[in-house]
Amino acid sequence: MTFEEFNKVLQEAARESSSFLDRSAAPEIEAAALRFVDDNFRNQAWEGVRWEKSGEGNTILVASGALKRGFTSERTPGQVKVINDMPYAKVHNEGFNETVQVKAHTRGQYSGKKSKRKITATHKVKAHSRKMNIKKRQFAPYQGNESDTLNHTVKIIIDHNIKKIFS
Repeated sequence: MTFEEFNKVLQEAARESSSFLDRSAAPEIEAAALRFVDDNFRNQAWEGVRWEKSGEGNTILVASGALKRGFTSERTPGQVKVINDMPYAKVHNEGFNETVQVKAHTRGQYSGKKSKRKITATHKVKAHSRKMNIKKRQFAPYQGNESDTLNHTVKIIIDHNIKKIFS
């Protein structure tokens, strides 16, 4: 084989491998990323470090399950994104420690058993500021705090798919 022939075969393999990886590896990576996030909720931990308990209930970050179920993925050539559109997802994943402004509102005063509660009076609450400190309980990687475990899994998937190309 001459150098020109070898170069032509190599260029064809590069084109084929790029499209093959988008078709073959991307769905595997997508599934692995979603499984990784789901496992973090199941284990209530990030990279083997348990989330700090808040003192209420047995499960952390799962009241209705909307946050856990809210994960979707998006594939574009050469990229897989894991997305959660819940407005509080980023706050819980990255933590939050700031002062927020609370608008004026009315608060109800209730009486009776929890199942048959009735409003007996309302109170006006003035606008005020409140210090919020929500602990970081990371469940998904984000830029600047990626997961070594997920990166290792992605590397294995890509290596496996590259071996398929050349075998």
